[in-house]
Amino acid sequence: KNLKSLRGKLINVYLLGNSVHITNNLRLLYAHTFFERTKESYILAISELFSILPLSYVDNSEFEVQAYDAYVEYWCSIINGTWYLPNGNQEELEEKQLTYLYDVARYPITNADFSCFIATNGYDLNQPWWTPEAKEWFEIQRSKSKQPQTVAPFSLWNYPRYWFHHAYCNPIQPVVGISWYEAQAYCAWLTAKGHDGGWLDEGEIIRLPTHDEWQRVATHTDGRETPWGSTYSERYPAHLNLKSVDEQDYVPYLCAIGCFPAGKAASGAEDLIGNVWEWTQTENKDGQGCIVGGSFRDEFQTIQNDFSRRVPGTEIADNIGFRVIRVAKDVQ
Repeated sequence: KNLKSLRGKLINVYLLGNSVHITNNLRLLYAHTFFERTKESYILAISELFSILPLSYVDNSEFEVQAYDAYVEYWCSIINGTWYLPNGNQEELEEKQLTYLYDVARYPITNADFSCFIATNGYDLNQPWWTPEAKEWFEIQRSKSKQPQTVAPFSLWNYPRYWFHHAYCNPIQPVVGISWYEAQAYCAWLTAKGHDGGWLDEGEIIRLPTHDEWQRVATHTDGRETPWGSTYSERYPAHLNLKSVDEQDYVPYLCAIGCFPAGKAASGAEDLIGNVWEWTQTENKDGQGCIVGGSFRDEFQTIQNDFSRRVPGTEIADNIGFRVIRVAKDVQ
């Protein structure tokens, strides 16, 4: 009853056009639905929630005071040097060299994080974070759509595709229904917010990781088979959310971030494998984008070579989201 009531309130907030911030109470109570309903677990939800959502406060005037420490902890440092990439089905690892430093987000971008982008007219195609290619694609999609572009008092095109779907609207779930263009626009918007707010150095940007940058996070420096360091056969449901996990323990839906702490990478990044595919910066000459990590709909056998798959940059699905990195702007 409480969940239905809260979901109704949350949707009403957006319908009324007052989606600047999801209230803390809604965040906490929604998060509580992912924990055992005990007093102790609720206290845990309250104490842990703020620390995993610093990017949901970037448009708040109190960000520096309330969220800066959490923001610092949010990033996981990746050092330069030699690392090894699994090479398809071959036993030998491919040696790689990382010549720069960067930080990777501890979790995929959540609905709570993305709500700030929406609330500040992020989907206004006249804003500088939208590339000409993205604008052209959006206009084509709008012209082809059978749905009305506007249903008062909001535009359906100002939200990810599954924003109002009951299975994907929890604030601490990864945002899904996002094309490569939307993920890129969010990164450019967040970079501008960081520069304006003073919490991102002018020499840094926030962007999607490349395929190799993501792989470096997942395989560490030793080419490990899984982010947590053991073989895939030595895994439990606490490590990841993939379809190939024992059927009795398989979670056949999108989970909130942070539900699989045993799957943490050496850097501290979580949820790299399973739950939701993640867009990367990498695209090939045919315009195909690259997603990594697999999702709750995938079996390990389909991603085990290098955890990646090629899809069009225009692909939109309920199991594709994204994660960001913080890096020097001259590193592309």
